[in-house]
Amino acid sequence: MRLYLRPFQSFYRSDKLKTLRGRDCLRWLVDYWNTYYPEQWDWDILIPMVDADIWERELQDFTHKTHRKYYYDMTQWKGRKWYLDVWFLPQEQAVKVKTRNDGVKEAVKVNAQNIESLVLFFGVFFFSAVAIVIIWLRGMNYV
Repeated sequence: MRLYLRPFQSFYRSDKLKTLRGRDCLRWLVDYWNTYYPEQWDWDILIPMVDADIWERELQDFTHKTHRKYYYDMTQWKGRKWYLDVWFLPQEQAVKVKTRNDGVKEAVKVNAQNIESLVLFFGVFFFSAVAIVIIWLRGMNYV
């Protein structure tokens, strides 16, 4: 794990996490998620696990998505929905933990709508300019 990044930045936290293994580390992350305000971690956390069925007990309050085989928890903070996703990776024998928020998706939607509006505006502007030029040329008997 990258102990110099969030959520492990303080000296005490990184020393504590160096002693934790597997399920205990996952429990610490879930407690951290439930205790502090949510934040976007720009990297994935991989926690090595010995047995796949033990770690699931730490996620009893999480929602399970069977079609994608992952667990998630949702927290709302300042009008945004924040998610903590947890997967088991059988090839690596590890649990992958990642955060995400819907605020980013909403910003992308707004940006796409703005682009569509600009395309529509320039299309109408171009059509109007062509119509004005044609009318002007007809007045001069060129067309």
